[in-house]
Amino acid sequence: MRQLPFRTPRRLLVSTPASRQWCGGAIGALGLLLLSGCTSGSAVQQVNSELGSLRTRVEELRRSQETTVRELARTVSELKDLQSAIAKVQRSVEDPSRQLAVISGRIEETENKLKSLRESLEELKQELAKRAASSPAVPET
Repeated sequence: MRQLPFRTPRRLLVSTPASRQWCGGAIGALGLLLLSGCTSGSAVQQVNSELGSLRTRVEELRRSQETTVRELARTVSELKDLQSAIAKVQRSVEDPSRQLAVISGRIEETENKLKSLRESLEELKQELAKRAASSPAVPET
């Protein structure tokens, strides 16, 4: 962007459809004045009137832009708050899921140990039954 000999707020340098329309209108009005070659008092008054209305329009556009910037800043702030809330909800959903996975793993481990204990118990019963069958009966006294 070309450096101007004076400081101009950046927001005034931004090209928008409304600012292009305004500039086009102002250039057109000045062009007509110069082409007509008419510099009478009434023409000057007309140009001054048009410039006054253009200044008013520029001021309205500036206020509108400032309002839009404030609303955009508020919207961005709300969006950040929503993103934070979504992240918090996701963490709260993930935590029980992890806990459930840990509990499921422990249950499976416990079931495997119980199965192993039952098999060992069954082997001991069979061993006791074999010993009882192979040992001679002891007479009662």
